[in-house]
Amino acid sequence: FTPPGGASWDYDSIWFYVYLDDSAITTAGVNVLTASEIGAVTTEPTWSDAKHGWYNGNDRVIFAIYTNGSSQVTEFFHGGDTVMWADEIQNQASVDIDTTFTDINALIIPKFATVGIVAIDDLLHGGVFWWWRTNGQSGSTGHQVGDALTHYSVLEVITDSNQIIELKASGDNIDTVSCDTHGWKFPAGI
Repeated sequence: FTPPGGASWDYDSIWFYVYLDDSAITTAGVNVLTASEIGAVTTEPTWSDAKHGWYNGNDRVIFAIYTNGSSQVTEFFHGGDTVMWADEIQNQASVDIDTTFTDINALIIPKFATVGIVAIDDLLHGGVFWWWRTNGQSGSTGHQVGDALTHYSVLEVITDSNQIIELKASGDNIDTVSCDTHGWKFPAGI
């Protein structure tokens, strides 16, 4: 498989962003897109207020592809605004988090996405409650994850621009928690 735009997949665990190539589209001057007007590069997009979308210069991002540690495209399924990984990807190994909101490792979602689909796993099943919140919030109680009897929950979360959320438990030194990314959602406008 060769990616659009002639890029190479010889990178480990890295995002490739798929863009509509503005200059190629303008040069072609037709209403039908071809593969030569689509490119895949590792450059992250940035939000453009003027253009109301995610861009790399004048090139508009339309998708993102993640490669694994073997330089292979990570298998995914896409339907509507949801992209699901074929297998969950661990972004946070087991860690002891107590009653203070604590950052966990960034979710495995593209730069333009802020909604992740994750699994929170209470590994010791000690009967605590867990909460999540978007990284950087203050004074927030966050959102409860399951209940004291549920040790594994799959849910949608909202991240900050670095794809980070925070977790806290209802008790100290009782449980450890891990987090796996199952997928992500497109933001409006892509």
